[in-house]
Amino acid sequence: MASAGKLTSQVAATPARAAGAAAYIGLMQVADFDPGRILREAAGRVTVEEKLAVAHRLRELAWEVKAGAIRAQHPGLSEAAVQDRVREVFRRALD
Repeated sequence: MASAGKLTSQVAATPARAAGAAAYIGLMQVADFDPGRILREAAGRVTVEEKLAVAHRLRELAWEVKAGAIRAQHPGLSEAAVQDRVREVFRRALD
């Protein structure tokens, strides 16, 4: 895999490549490009049930990540203690 510096030097190695890269970057800067609008339109096509399922899965992922962090910081804790700490972190987030 090429490093970022090597890739940059390869792209700019010839004027044609440099011009192509500049044109590509120009396409990414189109005035109509509005990621917020794109997300709002996509969200409008998703059912409430699908949105709730995604929200539930995101919460589960956040729980798993936090539990992993607590396990890494405190390797001697039992699983029950880890879950208690995660529960407390999530409870404090609601305050």
